[in-house]
Amino acid sequence: MKTCYIECKSGVSGDMLSGALIDAGVPTEYLSGTLKGLPLQEFEITSRPIMRGGIRGVKFDVRTVETGAERTWGDINEIYRNSTLSDNIRNRSLTIFESLFKAEGKVHGKSYDEVHLHELGAVDCMVDITSFVAGIQYLGVEEIRFSKINVGGGTVMTSHGTLPVPAPVTAELLKGVPIYSDCDDMELSTPTGAAIAKTMANGFTPMPDMTVTSVGYGCGEKDLSSRPNVLRVFVGETHENNIGERVLVIESNIDDMPGEIYGYLMERLFDAGALDVYFTPIVMKKSRPATKLTVICSHSIENTLSDIIFAETTTFGLRSWELSRRVLKREMKMVITPYGYIKVKTAIGHDGRVITVSPEYEDCKRVAVSHKIPLKRAMEEALKNFEIQRLDKNT
Repeated sequence: MKTCYIECKSGVSGDMLSGALIDAGVPTEYLSGTLKGLPLQEFEITSRPIMRGGIRGVKFDVRTVETGAERTWGDINEIYRNSTLSDNIRNRSLTIFESLFKAEGKVHGKSYDEVHLHELGAVDCMVDITSFVAGIQYLGVEEIRFSKINVGGGTVMTSHGTLPVPAPVTAELLKGVPIYSDCDDMELSTPTGAAIAKTMANGFTPMPDMTVTSVGYGCGEKDLSSRPNVLRVFVGETHENNIGERVLVIESNIDDMPGEIYGYLMERLFDAGALDVYFTPIVMKKSRPATKLTVICSHSIENTLSDIIFAETTTFGLRSWELSRRVLKREMKMVITPYGYIKVKTAIGHDGRVITVSPEYEDCKRVAVSHKIPLKRAMEEALKNFEIQRLDKNT
């Protein structure tokens, strides 16, 4: 599967993402031509090679005659609806913007359609988002994975005054995303970058087993003394869908641990890259009820996961063995429904046929809550419209 793995050790921002994709092979001229489909006043994008901490990368910039006028969700929606962008680029860009507006609304205690974006409503924000989506499409990427995200620390000046890092909107967007901070004096991740990551990511994991075909570095605005201020992308083919792939199973029987710890343990293991984690009720010696922990993972993270298990549980030992697994190729599709856009995961057989279709739970939950409809109805609409759009495409 064609995969883009995005490493965020110096945070994530829209311009760094676009710069990294250009460095990985997306022509600036292609992005410039695509962006002409937006009905905006005159603007220009530039990309140039620069150095950051001894690493050469690409700095992506937007020059515009506009001044960052405030815009509502309706304004942004109208701009994209009146564009000549492809359906895929338009719909994905709007989904990212929708997440921005909803996060801004949550922070300020308003409905997302009442919010006026400040920096986020500027032309450069639209350009950053559209450029990333277009770049991913140009590279033919089927799956996007992010590392855990470095958010930075300290404070940042905004139109709302001095705010803690991560800024409240960034923090809202990164709920459910593995984040960390290794500094206390700078903002490393922006709301635009966080929205792209949260909306576009198929997962937040360590680097997968893959054959890399291109590597790109996107440079941030500041040249930091403490680190190379770059975001790195790896583009290539992952091997998770190969027949006979070898994986590792780690197990332990636990009979003396509070139940609350199990949920936290599962979260930590998944965040660290486990392929699967589950618990099985068992009975041990002296008829003690207990729980068997089972973790499936790649060999490359065995030590990392073992350390987490030893640190978080009461177990004194682990057992492990290797086995093979066979999985179907997976693709994510964006489906248009009467209630908004919902991602659908499809499983592809080795003959190219779609075997299984599964709506993404978080997207369906978002739609159900936003439109006050049952969750099962959101799922049904996603499946129904997936079939309609697939038939339309084949006719």
